[in-house]
Amino acid sequence: MQQKTYRSRGVLQVAGNASRSTVIVIDNSTHIHHTTMQGKVAVCDVLTALDQLDKPSRIKVLDFMEREFNTRMVKELRDIELLRAMKYVEAVLRGGTKHGDA
Repeated sequence: MQQKTYRSRGVLQVAGNASRSTVIVIDNSTHIHHTTMQGKVAVCDVLTALDQLDKPSRIKVLDFMEREFNTRMVKELRDIELLRAMKYVEAVLRGGTKHGDA
């Protein structure tokens, strides 16, 4: 049985049998930082950076993502798109973009 838990944003898997052994596995892989490759950015890295922005700036980043990647969902981005989104967020944090810039 697999159950998505919205609170932890992970997957909870519970397995058992008649001999009363139960195994519980919690996979929070969306929260793991992938630092094995230079320049690789994880979904949680982009989400953490987005949390540092005020609402208008966050909307500006989501507009950029929709314009460039046809989605406003960070979890749908591929590796190179995550990197571009992170660079854009960093530029917004530095104040280096204006509305409409790509």
